[in-house]
Amino acid sequence: LFLGMSAGAFLVLDPFLTNILAGMLDFSIGGTNILKLYPYEISSLVFLFSLFLPFVKKFIFLTRVHPEKVFITFFIGGMHITSLTTLVKIDLSELVMLISFSALFLKSVVKDKPLTLSLLDILNLAFVAAVLISFMNAGFIPFIVYAPTLVKFMLMLFLLSNFVYNKELFVFSLKCIIVLTCISSLIGIGQELVFKTTGALLIGLVDKKNISLMFEITSQGTFLRIPAFFGTYKPFTFFLNTALLIVFNYFVYNRPFPFKKRFILTFSFSLMALALLLTFSKDGLLSLLIGLTFSLFLRWKRFILHAFSCALIAGISLYLMGFLDDILKAISTDYHWGEYRIRLQLAREGILGFLNRHPFIGVGVSHIFRYTSHYLHWAPHNAFIEAAGAVGISGLFFYIVLLGYTFYNLIKVTLIAKSLEDIWISRGLFSG
Repeated sequence: LFLGMSAGAFLVLDPFLTNILAGMLDFSIGGTNILKLYPYEISSLVFLFSLFLPFVKKFIFLTRVHPEKVFITFFIGGMHITSLTTLVKIDLSELVMLISFSALFLKSVVKDKPLTLSLLDILNLAFVAAVLISFMNAGFIPFIVYAPTLVKFMLMLFLLSNFVYNKELFVFSLKCIIVLTCISSLIGIGQELVFKTTGALLIGLVDKKNISLMFEITSQGTFLRIPAFFGTYKPFTFFLNTALLIVFNYFVYNRPFPFKKRFILTFSFSLMALALLLTFSKDGLLSLLIGLTFSLFLRWKRFILHAFSCALIAGISLYLMGFLDDILKAISTDYHWGEYRIRLQLAREGILGFLNRHPFIGVGVSHIFRYTSHYLHWAPHNAFIEAAGAVGISGLFFYIVLLGYTFYNLIKVTLIAKSLEDIWISRGLFSG
């Protein structure tokens, strides 16, 4: 009875309380104070909070019982909604990392549990040190701008090695990647439909530079290179390729499936493949094609000779029918007059600048464009040339060592995998 009377009194007094708050606080969006939209806003917020209270209790329980899974879910989920959660250059994934690192540090102090420092973390620290040295040529302002990115990079590897420490958590991470990427694919396809029908961009908070790169002009009109809520389509293609290859390898190593499971896998793969097509990323599509081909070769090694023979016959057929000349002509045209010519020129200028100007410590992460003469200040479109120009020989060395160490571990896990689950997981990641 007391709770009912209190709720009734609060509901009656809600318009009065809302007017007081509207006079004291100004939460304006588009010139309209959100506290003046309608008179029962506080009651509505309390009601919504009561609806979500069971989920909050469940979240607190999971945080105590499975803190690793909570971190994995929020970290990966935060990367999927970067453009929705960016506030003063800090998005949800970065906030999750800061909170998780603080909790992990306090846990190690209180429970005297040592933190794990892997060889990958040590190599990462060495690479970051080389990047910091390169700021001697870049200046203080770029250091302030890019320092949070370096901290994020170090924290990310450190937290992943401390939170994803067994097979169960690793498999859970892969499931999160697939589920969240499917959701982002639906969002991206919806963005394309809205853009084609209304011209509106429902992509979150994205700067003008990235927006200018999000349109693809085709014979069917202008399309949006869907970014979901990643802020740009590039990280979206990375998650799409990774998830597609994991699903594909799971499918080819675990057949046959019941109808329901086969439908879910086929639908998920088709959905993410369509999203990848709508990013219009040539690099992403080429990476997927190579990954799928490599996965098939690893799965059915006995057919490699057959595949090579088919490819040879197809090449001879193209030559005899005259199509090979057309293909070579198209490649030559792009090489001499197309986009590849620009990329080649950028690569040439990047290499010459690296060798002749700052070969040891680099020109700085944000100043690689100084080596090129492009009117839009484009940097070389090659990761190794860009790394060499930005951080010099020392940084390039640790960059290659980091990639080599990761590649070595993937090969090792692929070769020693015994169970079927270990095989398809390792080969799916290796193909990616």
